[in-house]
Amino acid sequence: MPKLWIIHRSPQQRAALARLSGLAQTNILAAEPNDARLVHAAAPEAVVLGLVGDFELELDFAHRQRAQLSQTRWLLIAKAADADEAQRLFHSLRPDIQKGAPSARTLRAFISAATSQRHAASLTERQRRQRVGERFSLWLGGLEVPGLLRALDPSLANLPLLVRGVPGSGRSLLCHYVETFRDHQVRGRVLRLSGRELGSSDEIALRISEAERSMGEPLRRVWIDEIDALPAAEQRAVAELIAHGSAGIELDVSGFRWITTAGPSGLEDRLESSLEHAFAPLEIEIPSLLDHPETLGVFASNVAREWTKSVGGVTRDFSDSALLTLEAHPWTGDRSELEAVLRTSLAASSREVLEDVDLHFPTDTLDTETSDATGMPGSFEETPIPARHEPDPNEPDAFDAIEEAIFANDEIAAEPAPDDSTLLSEASFNLAKEPTKEPESETTSGESDEGQGWRRLARSLSHEIRNPLVSIRTFAELLPKHFEDETFRERFAELVGRDVSHISDVVSRLTAVAEREKFEPEPVDVSALIEELLEQRRERIAKGRLLVLRELERDAPLAWADAQGLQVSLAGLLDHALEALPERGDLFVATRHLPRAADGRPKLRILLRHHNPTAGAASSGGFPELAPQSNILAYVLAETVVTASGGTLTIDASDAQETLILVDLQTPT
Repeated sequence: MPKLWIIHRSPQQRAALARLSGLAQTNILAAEPNDARLVHAAAPEAVVLGLVGDFELELDFAHRQRAQLSQTRWLLIAKAADADEAQRLFHSLRPDIQKGAPSARTLRAFISAATSQRHAASLTERQRRQRVGERFSLWLGGLEVPGLLRALDPSLANLPLLVRGVPGSGRSLLCHYVETFRDHQVRGRVLRLSGRELGSSDEIALRISEAERSMGEPLRRVWIDEIDALPAAEQRAVAELIAHGSAGIELDVSGFRWITTAGPSGLEDRLESSLEHAFAPLEIEIPSLLDHPETLGVFASNVAREWTKSVGGVTRDFSDSALLTLEAHPWTGDRSELEAVLRTSLAASSREVLEDVDLHFPTDTLDTETSDATGMPGSFEETPIPARHEPDPNEPDAFDAIEEAIFANDEIAAEPAPDDSTLLSEASFNLAKEPTKEPESETTSGESDEGQGWRRLARSLSHEIRNPLVSIRTFAELLPKHFEDETFRERFAELVGRDVSHISDVVSRLTAVAEREKFEPEPVDVSALIEELLEQRRERIAKGRLLVLRELERDAPLAWADAQGLQVSLAGLLDHALEALPERGDLFVATRHLPRAADGRPKLRILLRHHNPTAGAASSGGFPELAPQSNILAYVLAETVVTASGGTLTIDASDAQETLILVDLQTPT
C-alpha cells in the first residue's frame, strides 16, 4: 500500500518529487489530479499536491477524494505569491504550505512526520474508553435501549445522532459511549454547544467557523445539547444546515458528525418535525428511571460497588427499607439525582448496609404519610373563592400601579423552569385523609348559595373586564401627547389589541356557558377531553417554550359532569395557567381514579399544577390571584360548573411559587 501520493500535472515534477522523497517506488503513487486510479486506491499517510495555474484540477481532486483522505496529512506546493490564496481555498484540509520547490530535507521531514505517527490509541484514550464503558454499565447496563446497536454500527458513523430523554437520564453519557466505541479511529476535535445559550443557527455556523479556523487538530464533530431549546424557526434552519451542508459562509459542514440531545417525545416535545426528520435514521430515546423502577435496586447496588472500588473498604449496600424509600421518591432529576443521593449517603454513613434513616437528600422533604403531596409543603384546604371589593382606579396608589404595570417590561427575567418528567406518588392523588370542612350553607345575611355564586361571578367578570379597560383608557389619554412617537404607537396597538382580545375571550367563554339553560350531567371522558384541549394549545405551548407534562389515565372511568360546561371550565383553567407561566415554565396535568375518596365514594380526580418562579416576588403570601380578595374568572367559573355537577374544586397556594388545583368529579354508578 503506498504511503505517499504525489499529485502534479507535470510528469517531470512528479518524478523529481519522488526522487526527493527517498521512498521506494512501491510506497509511492504518482499521478495527475484526474487520474482514474485514485478512485479505488487505498488512502495514503500523506499527499503532496502541486498547485498549478487556476488550481481548478487540484480543487476538484481534493473535493472528490475528501472522504477517503479525511485522516491524511497534506503538503501543498505553491508559488510564494500564491501561498495565501492556496491557504484560503484549501483551508478545510488544514494543509502544510510549501512556498516554491521543497528541498529533500523538508520533504522527507514532512513524510516522516506523517508516516511515523502510530494509529494505536494512547494510554489516556484507553483510560477514557474504560471509564466511559464503566459509567455506561453503571447507569444503563442491562437496560434495553432501542436503536443503540444501530448507532454503534461503524458503517453508519457519519449519520447525525439524536439522543432523547429527560434531563439526568444519561443522554450525554450515551452520546459519549456511541462516539467512543463506534469508530475510535477517527481523530479530531469536538465542538460542544448548548441550545439554551445559542440564539440562532447563524451563531452555530459562526462558532463552527471559528473552531474550524483555529489551530490544532481538525474539527470532526459538532455536539449540541438540548437542541430543542432553540426557537422553532432556528431549529428548521439547523435542519437545512445538516441536510444541505452549507452554512452560507466560507465553510462546508457536510463532513462533520452531528451529535445532539433533546427532551423526550410526547406532548411536551419541542423538537421541530423537520429537525427530527434530519436525525430519523439514528434517533435513540433513553427510558427514564421512573419508567423502569425495577432497575433502581440494581442501580443502587452498582453505585455502592463503584464507591467501594474508588474509596476502598468492605463492599457496602442498601437495605430493603432504604430501597423502598428511594422508590417512593419522585426523581425529577432521574438517574443523575439518584446517584448524587446515593453517593452523598455513602459518604455520610459508615454502615455496611445503609438503612432508610441514613439516606441524605439534597433538601429536606416532608414525610409522605403526613404531607398531602410529595415535595409540596403544607396541606390542601378546600375553600370557596371569596369575593372582594372593586378596586377604585381613582385612588392614587391604584392608578400609579396600573400606569407602572403598563410601561413595565413585558419580558420577565426568570430562571428556566426545570426540564424534567414529574410523576406524582399515590399520596398526591389521595390528598384528603379527613373530610374537608364544607362551607356553611347559610350566610349571615340570609342570602342563598345560588345568589352568592352569581354575585361572585358578576364581581369576577367586572374584575376581568375593568383592568384591561383601565389600561386602554390610560393609553387613550396619553395617545394625543405621544402620537408622534412611533414606538409609543406600536406599543399602543400591541397592548390595546391584546386587552381587547382578552375581553373578547372572556365574553365568549361566558356565552358558551350561558347558552345552556341548565347543567345536564352526563358521562364524560375527562382524559380524552384534556388531551384534546392541550392539543389545541400546542402552538401556544411551543411559542412560549413551555414544558407540559401529563399523566392521564386512559382506563379511568368516565366522570359525571356537564360536558360543555366542563370543557369551558378546563379550557379556562389551562389558559390561565399558561398565561401565568414564564418562558420555559412547566405545567403538570394528571387524572386519577380514586376508588374511595374522603366521602367514601369513588371519584375521578383532575390535577393541575403550574410552576412560576416569579410569583414569590410578586407576593410574600403566594400568587396574588389566590389571595383572599381574588376574583379570577377562570376559578369562579370552574367552581360554579364543578359544583353544579356534584363535584368539588380545591386550590392550594401554600407554596409561593406553585399553584395546585384539584377537581374531584363523581363517577357514574
